[in-house]
Amino acid sequence: MSLSPKHIDHRKRQKYLYEQGRTQPGQIVTWTLSSNHKSRLAWDVAVGPPQSLYDVATLSRIGAIARKLGITWGGDWVGSIDRPHFEVKSN
Repeated sequence: MSLSPKHIDHRKRQKYLYEQGRTQPGQIVTWTLSSNHKSRLAWDVAVGPPQSLYDVATLSRIGAIARKLGITWGGDWVGSIDRPHFEVKSN
């Protein structure tokens, strides 16, 4: 498993990701320009081999642990489910 904080060059990176699948080649990978990744309150988790990158069973187990710790899990969202996504609220 690896964590992807997505905060390096956050504005440029978020703009690049938002344009992907819209004005640039590739699949759409984000639905917002105002991501909590920019403020370092969110991160994504990628599962390592032998499981697939976004293995649902593994992410669901991690999500259950996160819930117990008071961390918001994107797998609990209604509509735009984002299982690899986790975030906390600012203090």
